[in-house]
Amino acid sequence: MQIILRDLLYPPSIPFLRSIILTMLIVGFVLHGHAQSGHQSNSEIRASRIDSIFSKAESDSLRTSGVLRYDYYFSNATPGQLKKMSEKFERDSFETIILQTNEGREWRMTIMKNEIHSRQSMLRTDKKMRSMAYQFIIDRYDGFMISKPLQNPLNVSEDSFGSFINSLDNEALFTSANYLISHAAYDRAMLAYQESINRHFKEDTSQYQMGNALVAKNKLVKGIERWETARNLNPKYLDAYLKLGKIFFENSHFNRALYNFEKADAIDSDNDQILYQLSETLYKLGRYNASYQYAERAVRLNHKNVFAKSMVDILDQPDLKKLRKQFPQM
Repeated sequence: MQIILRDLLYPPSIPFLRSIILTMLIVGFVLHGHAQSGHQSNSEIRASRIDSIFSKAESDSLRTSGVLRYDYYFSNATPGQLKKMSEKFERDSFETIILQTNEGREWRMTIMKNEIHSRQSMLRTDKKMRSMAYQFIIDRYDGFMISKPLQNPLNVSEDSFGSFINSLDNEALFTSANYLISHAAYDRAMLAYQESINRHFKEDTSQYQMGNALVAKNKLVKGIERWETARNLNPKYLDAYLKLGKIFFENSHFNRALYNFEKADAIDSDNDQILYQLSETLYKLGRYNASYQYAERAVRLNHKNVFAKSMVDILDQPDLKKLRKQFPQM
């Protein structure tokens, strides 16, 4: 509205002012309404996204009124909170998988379950998943996917198991393998993981899980070979380094244990448990000053780490303290 000098010198009447103000208010509300009409609320955006996922499933000939498999995805910078969250979901009969992604810079948890959902019930479930991510301080809830219901691989007959795993798509195959290993069905799990490896699908994790299954069956050498393959496929595979470090330490191969724990520390440098394992390994190698430094770091990061505290106390004993002063390079 343009105000000229004459209006300032000779103000208009009060009724005239009222009419101008009223007009401006009406125009403002109209413009605001036009601006808002093209803007969707968050709930509308989520409802639209859910509708598109259901529509895609229906176009793939999935009957969305029946039982289907629902996968939900969460991402976080570290695995700790995801593992805590997975315990809650497992109590609710979900299957859970936690994997490193994005070249080791992130962790993803997938939870899955055969369920019946409508678009409306999924809107409520989607909201609940977001709330869970907030409750457990998870970086992101990444949404969900719908697929064919997963047959329980434990219920497949021995004669049919080979053809069963061959019939699965990559994701269903990998999920079946994880289900089998979580239920200690190691022979079947290894068959499923080997098929996944043959398809070059999640090879690093499949090799790692093959190692877990082999070690569980007391085939240590073959298990170690699989863990090393997983590590070589993915040089940032933290769990592979930790498993190798632990098994080498337990079998008194301390230099090989140290190599793997050092690699783990390079990936996750603020992990007090890894620092303690480094301290313990260096102690076994007689490198007391280095052991003391790692133990101290672990305690500074987590004052409740009683094992690291115990290592500090041991290395502070008079005889070892004297040795550390006499041989600072140790």
